[in-house]
Amino acid sequence: MSEDLIRGAEDAAARVRRAARWYGWFLFGFAAFTVAWDTLVPLATGTAYAIVIALSTMVLIYVAGRWQRNQAVRPHTSNWWMWPWAGLTVVLCGFLGPRLFGDRPLVWLACGVVTAVPVLIEAVLVLRRLR
Repeated sequence: MSEDLIRGAEDAAARVRRAARWYGWFLFGFAAFTVAWDTLVPLATGTAYAIVIALSTMVLIYVAGRWQRNQAVRPHTSNWWMWPWAGLTVVLCGFLGPRLFGDRPLVWLACGVVTAVPVLIEAVLVLRRLR
């Protein structure tokens, strides 16, 4: 009897871990978005281009947030990665980038990759934890 209960609990835990894996992949998508955003936004020339980027970013954030809230299993994480991600984005893309990088796309791409590192680390940790 107790073996059946233990086996049932292990099966339920495995189902919950499988159902929570979306979060790691969600973070990988967020990292890809960060790289694309950090590469394209500084190169925006003209008001129309900037408006298209801003509106598409808002729509993407809204859709991703709605999708995330509708997931049955939401992993509890510390979200430690948000602070280094935000700090790197502000420093590299807000202060240093405009003064040092100019309109060189490869440098902005590297900037996007650097800002995505905390998100990628968290994505790998989440997926390893949910094996």
